[in-house]
Amino acid sequence: FNPGIGAGTGPRHLVMNFGNDIYVLPDAVDLVQNGPPQINSVFPNADGSVTLAGVGFGPDSTVFFDGLQAAVATPFNGSSMTVIPPQGASGQTSTLTVFNSDGQNSMILQSQAPQTYSYPFAAPPQISVTPAALPAGQIFGSSGIPQAAMVDITGINTNFIDGQTTVGFGSDDVTVRRVWVLSPTHLVADVMVAPNGAIGTSEISVISGFQSAVIPGGFQTQPPAFGQPLIALPIVNASAGQQTIYPGSFATIYGVNLGASAAAVQLTLGGAAVPVSFASPNQINFQVPPGFPTGPATLQLASGGIAALPVVIQISNPPPNITSVTNVSGVPLSALNYATVGDILNINVTALDPTVVGNLSRLQVTISGLPMQVLQVTPLAPGQFQIQIVITQSFGGTQVPLAVAVDGSSSTAVTVTVR
Repeated sequence: FNPGIGAGTGPRHLVMNFGNDIYVLPDAVDLVQNGPPQINSVFPNADGSVTLAGVGFGPDSTVFFDGLQAAVATPFNGSSMTVIPPQGASGQTSTLTVFNSDGQNSMILQSQAPQTYSYPFAAPPQISVTPAALPAGQIFGSSGIPQAAMVDITGINTNFIDGQTTVGFGSDDVTVRRVWVLSPTHLVADVMVAPNGAIGTSEISVISGFQSAVIPGGFQTQPPAFGQPLIALPIVNASAGQQTIYPGSFATIYGVNLGASAAAVQLTLGGAAVPVSFASPNQINFQVPPGFPTGPATLQLASGGIAALPVVIQISNPPPNITSVTNVSGVPLSALNYATVGDILNINVTALDPTVVGNLSRLQVTISGLPMQVLQVTPLAPGQFQIQIVITQSFGGTQVPLAVAVDGSSSTAVTVTVR
């Protein structure tokens, strides 16, 4: 059948009329603007990038090497696009697929003869791990606390990539809570060993893209270190409403044997001493110094001269600060009686992470706890941004809180009236 000119794009129902009966298949057909993409050629470049030429590409096109997405180096320019392949194994041949946001991909036309890319041959990757042994967690009454510690991993012939690198220890008793890639040959991870974890050895493996490095029997679980301060992860913001730790915020450490008093505790963050505002055997509160650099920071704690194993915490950007809320004409919402469903609001904020502009999935605007549709984020001046939203929910003319959150770190709410 021919959809016809002017049929538009998007899902359409399929209606079949049998004369005395009708059958409707909802969203049976998805009308699109163009045909599927097709890769005509693949050119490896001297800098390690790969250029793909073909038809049906667009600014929204993404490229996958087997199952991993490649980073875009040069967006589609009308005839080609250039990407950075995910890390591959030596000599590996990967199948390439181009996806467009309309749901089509190059395999629609090329599944029988897809384009491929062969990774160059390279020396095998090697890793070294410090420490290579950790004590098991400890049982207290009817519950237990895993032993948490930072593990430092360096590599040779590696290319660790943030978001594509995982660390494993070959044992259900040893889990990795988070990995931070510091460079292509260096990463750190927070590791937790379960209470009563099986004593013995297990392998250590690091996988980055399709590249893997393994040390068989390279890690050892040791008996619990009773009497040593034990930090329980995660370390959290002392304010229950905040999900991140940022410069100037107060953080809380839970655990055992942490300290009898603040005077008995020595605490450093990124190598710098930080004051302890409260200490007990099971809890310590401290403030991240204002202006402290964002990113991973090593936390080290000693109580009564006995040191806990160090851990890593993420220091995030401070939460945004709402300076004004106006309607689309620039009239302050405080000067209006109310806003209604469908209205567009402009929210001016400061202290917003500038990288949010290119990744709106990190941003959430809520009214009375319900997420609103974010249309765009526009820089206004250095340190100032405007967030444009659509009100999608009625609140019956009541006053409700509006808040802006980035990566779960929320601003102080302001009150608006929404009918």
